[in-house]
Amino acid sequence: MAKLDKATYGEGSMKGVGLVVSVYDNAKFETKSGKGGQYVTPRIHPDDPRAVGQVVPELRFETKDGGRPQTSMALYEGQIEALKENSESFPLTDKDGNVVGTNYVTRADLQVAGQRPNSYLMPNSKTFQADPSLSAEPDVLDRSFELRAEAKAARAAAKEAKGAPEAAADDKAAKRSAVATKAAATRRANKAKAAEATEVSADEPSLG
Repeated sequence: MAKLDKATYGEGSMKGVGLVVSVYDNAKFETKSGKGGQYVTPRIHPDDPRAVGQVVPELRFETKDGGRPQTSMALYEGQIEALKENSESFPLTDKDGNVVGTNYVTRADLQVAGQRPNSYLMPNSKTFQADPSLSAEPDVLDRSFELRAEAKAARAAAKEAKGAPEAAADDKAAKRSAVATKAAATRRANKAKAAEATEVSADEPSLG
Protein backbone atom coordinates (compact mmCIF):
# COMPACT_ATOMS: atom_id res chain seq x y z
CA MET A 1 0.00 0.00 0.00
CA ALA A 2 1.01 3.65 -0.26
CA LYS A 3 3.51 4.89 2.34
CA LEU A 4 2.59 8.16 4.05
CA ASP A 5 4.72 8.09 7.21
CA LYS A 6 5.31 11.17 9.35
CA ALA A 7 9.07 10.77 9.09
CA THR A 8 8.88 11.49 5.36
CA TYR A 9 5.90 13.82 5.06
CA GLY A 10 5.66 15.37 8.53
CA GLU A 11 2.58 16.02 10.61
CA GLY A 12 -0.67 15.67 8.70
CA SER A 13 0.87 13.18 6.29
CA MET A 14 -2.51 11.47 5.88
CA LYS A 15 -4.67 14.60 5.84
CA GLY A 16 -6.36 15.92 2.73
CA VAL A 17 -4.69 13.41 0.43
CA GLY A 18 -5.50 13.80 -3.26
CA LEU A 19 -7.15 10.63 -4.55
CA VAL A 20 -8.48 9.10 -7.71
CA VAL A 21 -11.04 6.44 -6.79
CA SER A 22 -11.90 3.88 -9.46
CA VAL A 23 -15.43 2.50 -9.14
CA TYR A 24 -16.42 -0.39 -11.43
CA ASP A 25 -20.07 -0.70 -12.43
CA ASN A 26 -20.05 -4.47 -11.90
CA ALA A 27 -18.47 -4.34 -8.42
CA LYS A 28 -21.67 -3.82 -6.42
CA PHE A 29 -22.45 -5.95 -3.39
CA GLU A 30 -25.17 -6.45 -0.83
CA THR A 31 -24.73 -7.77 2.70
CA LYS A 32 -26.95 -10.36 4.33
CA SER A 33 -28.66 -7.53 6.16
CA GLY A 34 -29.51 -5.88 2.85
CA LYS A 35 -26.91 -3.11 3.06
CA GLY A 36 -25.48 -2.33 -0.34
CA GLY A 37 -22.32 -0.75 -1.66
CA GLN A 38 -19.49 -1.08 -4.18
CA TYR A 39 -15.89 -2.18 -4.19
CA VAL A 40 -13.55 0.65 -5.14
CA THR A 41 -9.83 1.09 -5.77
CA PRO A 42 -8.43 4.36 -4.40
CA ARG A 43 -4.90 5.51 -5.24
CA ILE A 44 -2.95 8.70 -4.59
CA HIS A 45 -3.67 11.26 -7.30
CA PRO A 46 -0.53 12.07 -9.38
CA ASP A 47 -1.08 15.82 -8.81
CA ASP A 48 -0.60 15.35 -5.07
CA PRO A 49 3.14 15.73 -4.21
CA ARG A 50 2.85 12.66 -2.00
CA ALA A 51 2.40 10.52 -5.12
CA VAL A 52 6.04 11.05 -6.10
CA GLY A 53 8.20 8.13 -5.04
CA GLN A 54 5.27 5.81 -4.34
CA VAL A 55 6.12 2.35 -5.65
CA VAL A 56 2.55 1.38 -4.74
CA PRO A 57 0.16 4.37 -5.05
CA GLU A 58 -2.89 2.23 -4.22
CA LEU A 59 -4.19 2.58 -0.67
CA ARG A 60 -4.54 -1.18 -0.49
CA PHE A 61 -2.16 -3.71 -2.00
CA GLU A 62 -2.45 -7.18 -0.54
CA THR A 63 -1.18 -10.39 -2.10
CA LYS A 64 -2.02 -13.90 -0.98
CA ASP A 65 -0.19 -17.04 -2.08
CA GLY A 66 1.40 -15.22 -5.00
CA GLY A 67 -1.99 -14.45 -6.53
CA ARG A 68 -3.30 -11.25 -8.06
CA PRO A 69 -2.93 -8.25 -5.70
CA GLN A 70 -6.05 -7.15 -3.84
CA THR A 71 -6.40 -3.39 -4.31
CA SER A 72 -10.11 -2.86 -3.72
CA MET A 73 -12.06 -2.06 -0.57
CA ALA A 74 -15.76 -1.81 0.23
CA LEU A 75 -17.65 1.47 0.47
CA TYR A 76 -21.30 1.41 1.47
CA GLU A 77 -23.98 3.27 -0.48
CA GLY A 78 -23.86 6.32 1.79
CA GLN A 79 -20.10 6.54 1.39
CA ILE A 80 -20.41 6.18 -2.39
CA GLU A 81 -22.94 9.01 -2.46
CA ALA A 82 -20.61 11.20 -0.39
CA LEU A 83 -17.82 10.45 -2.86
CA LYS A 84 -19.96 11.36 -5.87
CA GLU A 85 -21.17 14.60 -4.28
CA ASN A 86 -17.67 15.78 -3.38
CA SER A 87 -15.59 15.02 -6.44
CA GLU A 88 -14.95 15.56 -10.11
CA SER A 89 -15.12 12.52 -12.37
CA PHE A 90 -14.07 10.98 -15.68
CA PRO A 91 -14.90 7.62 -17.29
CA LEU A 92 -13.15 4.42 -16.28
CA THR A 93 -12.42 2.34 -19.38
CA ASP A 94 -10.98 -1.09 -20.05
CA LYS A 95 -8.06 -1.84 -22.39
CA ASP A 96 -10.44 -1.78 -25.38
CA GLY A 97 -11.83 1.63 -24.52
CA ASN A 98 -15.16 0.39 -23.21
CA VAL A 99 -16.60 2.36 -20.28
CA VAL A 100 -16.76 0.03 -17.28
CA GLY A 101 -17.18 2.51 -14.45
CA THR A 102 -16.19 5.94 -13.16
CA ASN A 103 -13.06 7.52 -11.70
CA TYR A 104 -13.76 10.05 -8.96
CA VAL A 105 -11.18 12.72 -8.09
CA THR A 106 -11.32 14.04 -4.54
CA ARG A 107 -9.40 14.72 -1.35
CA ALA A 108 -9.86 12.89 1.94
CA ASP A 109 -8.22 12.15 5.25
CA LEU A 110 -6.92 8.61 5.48
CA GLN A 111 -7.06 6.12 8.29
CA VAL A 112 -5.57 2.68 8.86
CA ALA A 113 -8.01 -0.21 8.45
CA GLY A 114 -7.62 -3.95 8.91
CA GLN A 115 -5.01 -5.75 10.96
CA ARG A 116 -1.36 -6.37 10.28
CA PRO A 117 0.08 -7.76 8.14
CA ASN A 118 -2.97 -7.05 5.97
CA SER A 119 -3.71 -3.51 7.11
CA TYR A 120 -4.36 -0.80 4.52
CA LEU A 121 -5.30 2.86 4.21
CA MET A 122 -8.93 3.84 3.84
CA PRO A 123 -10.45 7.26 3.06
CA ASN A 124 -12.70 8.76 5.70
CA SER A 125 -15.88 9.36 3.68
CA LYS A 126 -16.88 12.23 5.97
CA THR A 127 -13.86 14.20 4.72
CA PHE A 128 -14.37 13.80 0.96
CA GLN A 129 -13.84 17.20 -0.66
CA ALA A 130 -13.66 18.17 -4.32
CA ASP A 131 -10.52 20.05 -5.35
CA PRO A 132 -10.29 21.72 -8.79
CA SER A 133 -6.48 21.71 -8.53
CA LEU A 134 -6.57 17.95 -9.04
CA SER A 135 -6.95 17.03 -12.68
CA ALA A 136 -9.94 14.98 -13.78
CA GLU A 137 -8.62 14.44 -17.30
CA PRO A 138 -8.51 10.92 -18.81
CA ASP A 139 -4.70 10.75 -18.53
CA VAL A 140 -4.73 10.74 -14.70
CA LEU A 141 -4.34 6.98 -14.35
CA ASP A 142 -1.64 6.86 -17.02
CA ARG A 143 0.32 9.51 -15.12
CA SER A 144 -0.14 7.55 -11.93
CA PHE A 145 1.32 4.44 -13.56
CA GLU A 146 4.23 6.49 -14.93
CA LEU A 147 5.06 7.81 -11.46
CA ARG A 148 4.98 4.27 -10.13
CA ALA A 149 7.38 3.11 -12.86
CA GLU A 150 9.74 6.00 -12.07
CA ALA A 151 9.64 5.15 -8.36
CA LYS A 152 10.44 1.50 -9.07
CA ALA A 153 13.34 2.47 -11.31
CA ALA A 154 14.71 4.87 -8.69
CA ARG A 155 14.48 2.21 -5.98
CA ALA A 156 16.27 -0.33 -8.18
CA ALA A 157 19.02 2.19 -8.98
CA ALA A 158 19.46 3.03 -5.29
CA LYS A 159 19.67 -0.65 -4.43
CA GLU A 160 22.26 -1.23 -7.15
CA ALA A 161 24.30 1.79 -6.00
CA LYS A 162 24.20 0.51 -2.43
CA GLY A 163 25.29 -2.93 -3.55
CA ALA A 164 28.27 -1.64 -5.57
CA PRO A 165 30.41 -0.58 -2.54
CA GLU A 166 29.46 -3.80 -0.77
CA ALA A 167 30.54 -5.82 -3.79
CA ALA A 168 33.80 -3.86 -3.95
CA ALA A 169 34.39 -4.47 -0.25
CA ASP A 170 33.72 -8.18 -0.72
CA ASP A 171 36.18 -8.24 -3.63
CA LYS A 172 38.87 -6.54 -1.54
CA ALA A 173 38.23 -8.94 1.31
CA ALA A 174 38.51 -11.89 -1.07
CA LYS A 175 41.81 -10.56 -2.42
CA ARG A 176 43.18 -10.03 1.12
CA SER A 177 42.11 -13.56 2.01
CA ALA A 178 43.84 -14.95 -1.07
CA VAL A 179 47.06 -13.09 -0.25
CA ALA A 180 46.94 -14.29 3.36
CA THR A 181 46.32 -17.87 2.23
CA LYS A 182 49.24 -17.71 -0.19
CA ALA A 183 51.52 -16.23 2.47
CA ALA A 184 50.52 -18.95 4.93
CA ALA A 185 51.21 -21.64 2.33
CA THR A 186 54.63 -20.11 1.64
CA ARG A 187 55.46 -20.08 5.36
CA ARG A 188 54.43 -23.72 5.70
CA ALA A 189 56.56 -24.67 2.68
CA ASN A 190 59.60 -22.81 4.03
CA LYS A 191 59.10 -24.40 7.44
CA ALA A 192 58.91 -27.85 5.85
CA LYS A 193 62.09 -27.21 3.89
CA ALA A 194 63.87 -26.05 7.03
CA ALA A 195 62.76 -29.14 8.93
CA GLU A 196 63.91 -31.38 6.07
CA ALA A 197 67.30 -29.68 6.01
CA THR A 198 67.68 -30.22 9.75
CA GLU A 199 66.86 -33.92 9.41
CA VAL A 200 69.42 -34.36 6.62
CA SER A 201 72.08 -32.60 8.70
CA ALA A 202 71.32 -34.83 11.68
CA ASP A 203 71.75 -37.98 9.56
CA GLU A 204 75.20 -37.00 8.22
CA PRO A 205 78.13 -38.61 10.08
CA SER A 206 80.33 -36.25 12.02
CA LEU A 207 83.93 -35.99 10.90
CA GLY A 208 87.07 -35.91 13.06
